[in-house]
Amino acid sequence: MPDEDRTEGQGRLPDFEKGQIVALWQEFGHVAKILPRLTHPRSESTVRNFIRHYQARNSTRNLPAPGRPLKMNLRTRNRVFTDAKENRTQSVRQLWDNLAPEVSTRTVKRYLQKRGIRKWKAAARSLLKPEHAASRLAWALAHRHWTVGDWEKVIWSDECSVEKCRHGGQI
Repeated sequence: MPDEDRTEGQGRLPDFEKGQIVALWQEFGHVAKILPRLTHPRSESTVRNFIRHYQARNSTRNLPAPGRPLKMNLRTRNRVFTDAKENRTQSVRQLWDNLAPEVSTRTVKRYLQKRGIRKWKAAARSLLKPEHAASRLAWALAHRHWTVGDWEKVIWSDECSVEKCRHGGQI
């Protein structure tokens, strides 16, 4: 069923509904009488267009989708998407190696971008050493009773600008 893979999200009727529409149309012959009897509500134009295509082709099968078939099937696409969401530190190359070696890494990256996932190389950061963690905890415990007024008096270095000359641009 590779054609059905391509049609995800394109408003195609499931086979059960196609059969239901054909049976009701053969019994009643009018779209207005078919609509209230459908299991899932459909617009009049959807039912009318389906019947028109059914009469022209004498078949409930959809025509093949235009264009080149997708390289990744639905199952692989779902696995890539799920794995990318669950393991955010994993690179596109690792996703490709583990889940979709039959396609290029660029195909995997394009699919993830289409689904709203942007993968990039994580910035290198130094690890927090035990003595740093201890000093941070001690500082937090020493300041845990501060009020909002106390915190408003603090100047945070990551929020200040440094002026080199009179232009005042942030550095």
